[in-house]
Amino acid sequence: MTAHPRHAIHVCTTCRRAPAPADPAVPTDGERMLAALTAAMEGWAHRDAVALAPVQCMNACTRSCAVALAGEGKWSFLFADLDPETAAPALLACAETYIGRADGKMMRSARPEALRDTLLVRIPPLPTGR
Repeated sequence: MTAHPRHAIHVCTTCRRAPAPADPAVPTDGERMLAALTAAMEGWAHRDAVALAPVQCMNACTRSCAVALAGEGKWSFLFADLDPETAAPALLACAETYIGRADGKMMRSARPEALRDTLLVRIPPLPTGR
């Protein structure tokens, strides 16, 4: 992995889809999402450009699972209502598109079908040089 990837996929590891019990012995849906993405990134061509970052609570509890895509100087995206069993391929396809965009902007039609109705928020990049 490169010393400093320019992009990150943040995964809420505390996400639990209702009515999942809060049993510490059972992996959370967010932990399962993180594991699925870790496995999917194993042979992914862009893995050196993207850091996979676990986060303890992204405050989207009623919309779990939550995953954010962010990059230096780019728009960020928070996706919610994701299925930890099936979302990893769509998230990596979306990240691949995102990496290729200088400003990170991705309209609905540019995102994989599975992520077109799961966008919770789009956050502008921090202003620079002002």
